[in-house]
Amino acid sequence: MIRHPPRSTLSSSSAASDVYKRQILYLRETHPDFLENPPHIGDLVAFYRAAKKRFDEDEDFKVAARKEVVKLQALEVENITAWKMLCDVSRTEFEQIYSRLNIKIEERGESFYNPLIPAVLEQLEKSNLTEMSDGATIIVAKEVKKITDFDVKDMVKLMSSMLITVKRGATVPEYHPALLEAI
Repeated sequence: MIRHPPRSTLSSSSAASDVYKRQILYLRETHPDFLENPPHIGDLVAFYRAAKKRFDEDEDFKVAARKEVVKLQALEVENITAWKMLCDVSRTEFEQIYSRLNIKIEERGESFYNPLIPAVLEQLEKSNLTEMSDGATIIVAKEVKKITDFDVKDMVKLMSSMLITVKRGATVPEYHPALLEAI
């Protein structure tokens, strides 16, 4: 099983908030009655691109879009509804891809990881991989390596967390079918 934060997660600093602010405003503009008549967004990529193009080219749209994130974080019902609608469309599209690849997803929000952060941070601090910067603890990579310089060992390190899962209490790890096929 592969675990990853879903596209349906949102935090003020997440890349998702950047995307959703544009999409929510674009949805409001192109489908003002979306609450009563939910639109069928057949081509999600085209919808994303149109929202991004509008955001990049129209300063008023950009300012208004930034306000959408604030409304979303304030749990304004209309914005939450729009966000969930867009998440559902996204989820439907990526589930089709995952199904073709025989990948099972266990969707979790960003807050799932909150209880794990202190222990991970402690390990990173013990390994001298953190520094303080303006009152915040940051992770500093001690070794900088271009991806073109990666060897097999580097790739295994990079990919193993995505292809191998060890559940609490399990004595044997689960391997992703793609990893087994590659071996």
